[in-house]
Amino acid sequence: MLRRDHRHHHPSGRVLSRPSAALQRSRSRWRQKALALKDAMVRVDTIFENTGTATILIEEDFTISAINDGFARLMGMGPAEIEGRIKWPALIHADDLERMRRYHVNRRTNPEDAPKNYEFRLLSRTMGTREVAITIDMVPGTSQSVASLMDVTDTRRLEREVIAVGERERRRIGRDLHDDLGSHLSGVELLSKVLQKKVARCSPEASRDMETIRTLITDAIEKTRRLSLGLYPVHIVEHGLEAAMEALAAEIEDIFGLTPDLAFDPAVERLDNTAATHLYYIAREAVFNAARHGRPTTLGIAVEAGKGRFSVRIRDNGRWRDDRRTPGEQEGMGLHTMAYRARAMGATLSIDNDGGGTCVRLSGALPAGTGLHGNGRGAM
Repeated sequence: MLRRDHRHHHPSGRVLSRPSAALQRSRSRWRQKALALKDAMVRVDTIFENTGTATILIEEDFTISAINDGFARLMGMGPAEIEGRIKWPALIHADDLERMRRYHVNRRTNPEDAPKNYEFRLLSRTMGTREVAITIDMVPGTSQSVASLMDVTDTRRLEREVIAVGERERRRIGRDLHDDLGSHLSGVELLSKVLQKKVARCSPEASRDMETIRTLITDAIEKTRRLSLGLYPVHIVEHGLEAAMEALAAEIEDIFGLTPDLAFDPAVERLDNTAATHLYYIAREAVFNAARHGRPTTLGIAVEAGKGRFSVRIRDNGRWRDDRRTPGEQEGMGLHTMAYRARAMGATLSIDNDGGGTCVRLSGALPAGTGLHGNGRGAM
């Protein structure tokens, strides 16, 4: 009887053993894993291309290694021009560059110091400077980060227009309160003083009642003054930002008995009226929140300038803000408005808690030139 030789013969004549069942099963498992990986990559590519937003993959050395069609449209550049050729900082506005570099490094070394959601300015070849909201995080198990970007330029422009309309209305109401109602109440107070003197001759008791009325009118005048000041910062318009900040510090001391430590660099007076007004109201909201809710014993206000930029730091030793939220997420219209104002003046706002209290930071670019105030007020 002939026996079949089940062994495999190599062309050289060497005899090879048939693969074992275990090896065949192993090969089968690897084929399945390879197919699963291929399927997963197809799904990832599909998701990457159809996120609905501009999406990019950034390497540790800042190289942009992958983009989707949304990012290509936003930049006006194709994948062949960007992928593996352009580094991320080349597409970022100069005023945001240092911050973005810091976030990129911290995201890989100290993730707690790198926010996942923020805004910056992107340089598009076809559309110029665009305001962009970004959501970014690390790809698990790699040194790459994946970012999803949304162009919010038109939204921010509308916000600025709404704020501008609101500012004009605030100023009108503030002027009306100061010039009309304030003057009217002052006249009533003067007449009540004259009437009190006349009444005192015949009725001391009625005179005491008139004194009470005068006190109430005086209180109304003071409340009107403070209300008009909050709506219309006359110090900025007539005397400059430093005078307005000094008046704000005095107001905090009068109301809360807390004396702020104020430092002001005159170079910040280069801001125009609009930007100075935004800065003033951001600072006003911050110090009132600190004094009213944080119950601090110390409060510092530092307005500084350097290297073509301004910065504002308001630090207190109280705790009035939940640091788990960004300014835009915090409940309360005041903090929402602070975030809107910061965006309107092209500045960056942050609110942080540390072991010693709460710190509000605002920073942005100063206009070029040496004259004070962009509108010519106080120019030398």
